[in-house]
Amino acid sequence: MTPMLISRLTHCPGHGQATVVLEDVARQLQLVFLIPLNEAHRLARTLGITPYPCVPVLELIDELLAHFKARVLRVVLDGDDVEVCGTLCIRGNDGEATLPCHPADGLALAERAGAPIYATDEVLRHACPLGQSHHHRAGLMLNRAVK
Repeated sequence: MTPMLISRLTHCPGHGQATVVLEDVARQLQLVFLIPLNEAHRLARTLGITPYPCVPVLELIDELLAHFKARVLRVVLDGDDVEVCGTLCIRGNDGEATLPCHPADGLALAERAGAPIYATDEVLRHACPLGQSHHHRAGLMLNRAVK
């Protein structure tokens, strides 16, 4: 798995969705994919891009984690030729657990917790060298569903 950082979040008007751009920590690769606007709004608030940082559902998750003495360990992005999916890894009193999640929500929870973000080799097959332009058919993947 490769450690990643959130680089950009932009609106993609032609698709009615947002584009998430991640870079590996060595700044060699970019992974770009589309997310629904409702997920983009939550991520934008978490990243401080909007003036309204409150995200009630993420605050609820934070409260649940605290109540059960659990914490976010990492989020892992995986995918294939069709979609990007996320896995949230948490640790609590009962040990470690993995939960499927929408990629944007996993990124937001990792960002809130200061937890690392990883991408699998499978999803990085769709990454481009940093600085290379992306075309919707070649570089963008749609988040269609949580696996």
